[in-house]
Amino acid sequence: MNSNTHYPNFTGLILFGFASLAGLIYGFELGIIGFGVQQIDNIYAFSSFNLSIIAGMELWGATVSIIFAGIVADKIGRIKTLVVSSIVFMFGSTLLVNSDTYNMFLMSRLVQGIGLGGIIMITPLYLSEVSMPKVRGRNITCFQLFVTIGILVSYIIGGMSEDLAIYYYVPILIALAFILLGRFVPRDNISVERKEELSEPINWRFCIKPLFIALSIALLNQMVGLIPIIQYAPIILKSDHMSSNLSIYIGLANFVFTALAMFFIDHAGRKPLLAIGTAGSCLSMVFLMIISVMKLDNQIMTTLGAGTFLASFALGPGVVVWLAISEILPTPIRSKGMSVCLFLNMFVACLYSSVFLEIKQLIGYGNVFMIFAVAGLLYFIISVFFLPETKGKTLEEIQEGFQTSRKSLLSSLLIRLKP
Repeated sequence: MNSNTHYPNFTGLILFGFASLAGLIYGFELGIIGFGVQQIDNIYAFSSFNLSIIAGMELWGATVSIIFAGIVADKIGRIKTLVVSSIVFMFGSTLLVNSDTYNMFLMSRLVQGIGLGGIIMITPLYLSEVSMPKVRGRNITCFQLFVTIGILVSYIIGGMSEDLAIYYYVPILIALAFILLGRFVPRDNISVERKEELSEPINWRFCIKPLFIALSIALLNQMVGLIPIIQYAPIILKSDHMSSNLSIYIGLANFVFTALAMFFIDHAGRKPLLAIGTAGSCLSMVFLMIISVMKLDNQIMTTLGAGTFLASFALGPGVVVWLAISEILPTPIRSKGMSVCLFLNMFVACLYSSVFLEIKQLIGYGNVFMIFAVAGLLYFIISVFFLPETKGKTLEEIQEGFQTSRKSLLSSLLIRLKP
C-alpha cells in the first residue's frame, strides 16, 4: 500500500480513534488482571499456582496467536483480520463472564488472548501502511499512548470496584466500538497492490539488515526489564505501604512520558528518542545495580532508579519500537516479520514474568539489574549505529534506503566507530 495516500481530516480522526480503541483494549487487559485474580481468589479460593496460570494464560494465548496473525492478514487483509480478532476476543470475554470452574477460566483467558494477539499485532502494521508519513509516528504512538491510558483506567476501576462483571464487560464494549469504527477506516488494498508486492520473489540480500534490526530491538525491548519493574515494583521497593498506590503512580508516569514522546516523535525523529530512552534505561539499571551491590537500596533510592527507568522507557522504547519495526521491514516480509518480532517480544515478557522471582533469589538483585543494563547497552548501540531515521519518509523510500546501502552490518558499525 502506498503510504503517500492523503486522507481527509475526518478520516484522520477516525484513524486516531481506531488506534486509541485498540490501545485501550490492550492496556485495560494488562492492568485489570491483577484485580481480577484477587476477586477470583476471594470467590473460588484457587491455589496461588492456579491463579498465576489464569493470569498468564491470556498473554500466552496472544503469543501463540501472533505467529499466525501476519499470515492471515496477508490472505484476507488487515481490517478483516482485526474484525475477526475482535470477535474472538469478545467471545472469550463472554465465556469469562460465565466461568465458574478452573478449566473454564483457562479456556476463556486463552480465547481472549488469541483475539488480543491479532489486535496488538495488526493494528500498528495497518497504521504504518495507511498513514501519511508526516503523521505516521503520531498515529502509531497514539496506540501506545492509549495502552497506558487503558492501564491507568483499569487501575482506577479496579481500585473503585470489586465487581468481576465490570472487569469483563468494559473490554467487551471497547472491542465492540473498535469493530464499529473499523467500518469507516480506509480499506487496505489487499486484492491489488499488496498481492502484487507479495507475489514478487523476496530478495533476501536487501531484507537481512532490516530484519536483523527489527528482531534485535523487538527482543531487547523486553530484555531491558520492563515487565519485572512494572509487575514486581512493590517487591523491589520492599514496601507494602506503597503497594496500594504504586500502580497509580506507574500508570501516571507511563501516560505522561508517552504523551511527551507522542508530541516529539514526528518532530525530533525516531532515533533521538530511542537513543535517549535506551541510554536512560541502561543508566537507571546501572544505578539500581550499584545501590543493590553496595547495600544502599533503600526505598527512596530504589524508587528513584525504578522511576527513572520507567520514564526513560516510556519516552523512547515504549513508543518507538513498533513504529520503527513496522517502518523498516520490507513490504514482502512486513506482516510475517512483525509476527516473528512480536512473538519474540511477548515470549520474553512471559518468560520474565514467570521466572523473575526465582532468578533474583538465585543470583540477587544486583546481578539481575546488571543483565538488564547490558541489554540496555546493546539496545542503545543498535539504536545509534544501525537503525535508520525514518521520520517524514514513505515506506517505499525507507525500503529503497536499505536497497541502496551495500554496507554489511559489521562494516556499518566500524565506519561509525572510526575516528
